[in-house]
Amino acid sequence: MKNVKLIITPLVSHSIISLYKIAKSVNRFVGSIFLISLIVIMLTNKKKRKIFIDFDGTIFDTAGFRDQIYKLLRRYDFDDQEITRFYREECLDYKFKPNGLFERLANLKRFNLSECRELMNQLYDKVPDYIFPDTFKFLKGIDRHHFEVNLLSLGDPAFQRKKIFSSGLDIYFDNIYITELQKWDYFRKKKLVADDEVFYLIDDRSDTIFEVKKNFPRSIALEIDRAKEDKNDPVRSGKNYDNSKIRNFQQVFAYL
Repeated sequence: MKNVKLIITPLVSHSIISLYKIAKSVNRFVGSIFLISLIVIMLTNKKKRKIFIDFDGTIFDTAGFRDQIYKLLRRYDFDDQEITRFYREECLDYKFKPNGLFERLANLKRFNLSECRELMNQLYDKVPDYIFPDTFKFLKGIDRHHFEVNLLSLGDPAFQRKKIFSSGLDIYFDNIYITELQKWDYFRKKKLVADDEVFYLIDDRSDTIFEVKKNFPRSIALEIDRAKEDKNDPVRSGKNYDNSKIRNFQQVFAYL
């Protein structure tokens, strides 16, 4: 059961004092219990700070999983140059989906598209193998009394959902957000955070970290660099932004 949030307004404050006086007049012990219970409720309902964690490239080894898609397509006599050409085209709107790639390749030459789709569905069983090893320890180590932990992923909703729920990580998040908007726009449109709110974002895209920090100056936006060069990512910014950088999840705890 989620905690009930108690908002202390002048009217509520007056009512609390009146109830305390009534309880105390009945019995000092009852009055003390009432006061202690109130303090406990106020402490446990203290607003949690929000953490938003990216999926691809942050939690999930996207490049490694993509190699499996390349391997699948080589079975149909596509070479890496052909696959990469259409992969890049499919990625340009930030909403890559395997079926989109397969359909583009089908326009190049005929192949067994239905079989390819079926084999792609089987690849989702391998998603847990591509979760970065420090992820579980990090998610389990966050103090849930003080932090709300959210997954925030940009991309095609169906493909992102399939990967996320195939990973088994969904149980570690309070909320899962999948957006087709850039994250700084999504924050504002969905009112996930206030303009002056202190919140955390962990993401591998330097441009995302930069823009979130620019739009939400009190945010603590951390660029995670997994040190895995991804030459086939056409939407990764080549610009070197002056962001706060970390190499792994363990280093996040220094900022919490």
